[in-house]
Amino acid sequence: MAGESDLEKKITRYAGDYGCYVRKFTSTHAGVPDRIISKELTLFLEIKDHGKKPTMLQQDEISLICATGGFATWVDSMEDAITILDGVLANRADWLRKECNAKNYWKK
Repeated sequence: MAGESDLEKKITRYAGDYGCYVRKFTSTHAGVPDRIISKELTLFLEIKDHGKKPTMLQQDEISLICATGGFATWVDSMEDAITILDGVLANRADWLRKECNAKNYWKK
């Protein structure tokens, strides 16, 4: 679990360094993504340890957010996180939607 925690810290630092609003997302509802990251676009981001994938409950939550017009996805590496966050930073909604849909493989 230390890997996931370390990745979450790195992502939080990276997004914060670029002026994003970053918060840990907590809820009484299970399966919600780990972080809310916003800078004109708002992203719900589930962070997993390298090689791990979201649980079915997490997949359902990510899918629901996307189905209602939101941006949500998951990452298991800093490289993936930077790719996604750069879309938020550049305010590229169409690109971000495409990347989220591609990453959320279970929606197909």
